[in-house]
Amino acid sequence: RTHQIIQAELLFQLMMCAKTYGSDCEVYAAPMDVRLDRDDFTMVEPDLLVLCHEDNNEARIDGAPELTIEILSKSSRTKDCIIKLNKYMNAGVKEYWIVDPFKKKILVCKFEEADSPEVFSFDDNIPVGISGGQCVIDFSKVRDAAARYLK
Repeated sequence: RTHQIIQAELLFQLMMCAKTYGSDCEVYAAPMDVRLDRDDFTMVEPDLLVLCHEDNNEARIDGAPELTIEILSKSSRTKDCIIKLNKYMNAGVKEYWIVDPFKKKILVCKFEEADSPEVFSFDDNIPVGISGGQCVIDFSKVRDAAARYLK
């Protein structure tokens, strides 16, 4: 439940940002396959993604989204923090967020910036780098939505 609540609140806030700022970006939640390297070897399914370039494939996303977000679970920690981080970085994803509901921390990797990664808490407002900072995610709303299940 915690994972679903966090995912839903982030999806809502990201979609509101896209509408508010007139962005051509599209926001998707899992299940949505992403063929990162446009081959049949690197298929991932981020919890959330933001796509700001044209992609006409109805079945999946071909190529790197601009932003991917993974919400950690006990079983996905190593895959999300090491394997997917490297895959996203090497494929050209601009920004990758790792949301850790156990530690109540968010690691934001902006792969094109030298001062990356940054660590935020569930009390912070986090600017979405791909929006130039216009879009800000209020993680206190995420925290409040999931408070019943966060330990």
